[in-house]
Parts: sequence; C-alpha cells; structure tokens
Amino acid sequence: MSHRIAYDAVAVRFPIDALRSAFPETRLFDDQFLLFELGGDNNLTTQQYRGNRLVEIRVRDWSLMASGKKYEVMKTVVENAAWCENGCLRLSGSRDTQAETFIRRYRNVVDVAVTPETLGRHLGCTVTLNVPDPQTVDNEWRHKELTALTACLSGRTPERIGNRLQWSLYPLRDMRDAALLFSWQHFDERRIFNRAEVSGHEYDATPLAKQMSTGTLALVF
Repeated sequence: MSHRIAYDAVAVRFPIDALRSAFPETRLFDDQFLLFELGGDNNLTTQQYRGNRLVEIRVRDWSLMASGKKYEVMKTVVENAAWCENGCLRLSGSRDTQAETFIRRYRNVVDVAVTPETLGRHLGCTVTLNVPDPQTVDNEWRHKELTALTACLSGRTPERIGNRLQWSLYPLRDMRDAALLFSWQHFDERRIFNRAEVSGHEYDATPLAKQMSTGTLALVF
C-alpha cells in the first residue's frame, strides 16, 4: 500500500511585536507560525546524482502544512497524525510511525521555530490569499472586513477569479505581508497547502533543520 513519507519539517515564528510594527492596524494578539514539511509518496521516484553516480530516489517536495497561532498549528498536526494509524503516513526511516510519535516530533519542531529571515535563506514561499469580492458580500461585518483588506492592498492589482479576488503574499520576505496573511486568512476557505507555493532544496543529504542548527536545532527526521 502506498503511503506518504515525511522527511523533514521546519517552523517559523512571527513575533506579535514584529507583526504589529509592520502593520499597526492588525488585531492579532499572539505570535503566529508557519509550519513547512518535506514529504512525498513512497511509490514515486526520480533520478538524482549522488557524487558521480545517478541513483533512483523517492520524489519529495516542500509544502506549507499549517498556519496561525501555535494551537492552530498543532491542531493541524494532530489531524494529520491520524493518518499514521492506518499506515498512510510515516516519518522517514520508520517502518511504522505512531500518531503520538508524529505529534511529539512536530511539537518539538514548532517549539524551536526559527525567524523568517533564517528560513528565507533556504526556502521561498508565496501564499495566495483568495477572498470574496466585498461588493458581492451581503453580510455587513464581512463586507467591512474585506473592504479593509482591499484598502490595505490597494497598491497591488488582484487576480479576479469569478467573484473572488486573489493576491500573492510573501510572508518570509515581508513582515507586512505576513501580518495581512494572518489577519485575513480565515476568509480563504482552501486548505493551507493548496494556497502556497514553496521552493527549496528537496534532495539535500542533510535535513534543513540541521543545516540551520547551531547545536540546539538539530532535529533529524
């Protein structure tokens, strides 16, 4: 039976003071997090050079797994961990991963979350924010909130998709973009991994968490 393998994971913490400094109008009250995962299916392979040899290796890529306050990120981790119970999800190097092991590993990753600047040197991340056009919304509160968002992004032309507006945000590069994302992401009903495009080194022999380590961040999957 095919299953997904989790090879690596890293988390980013956005301190609330930095978010408020970049976007004073925000109504956020807590630190915010992004959780990234390197994973892939066990039955898909590609060829990669190892030294001067061309070898077959399982396909993998980076994705954005969770976004929001710490408890919201951990809620997503717990939901995903349920797939370990039927063998559909495993940590790299493990023949069988218990849900409790998966949760513990990812909690450790979130606990040592790095800064956006640190991860931005290794990964690129574009997150689209797709929301209803405020002119199509009858609810007074939603109309007010979405109008405020369009005003904050008035310098950027959104892509129109039906009766929705979509902007591209760069949270690892721009703290204001991060604040806008966290402030309005609840209006985007898509799963978080469908909103983000993540790029980075997928086939490095050393896990990214260990590459960024100074000794305390050496979380090897």
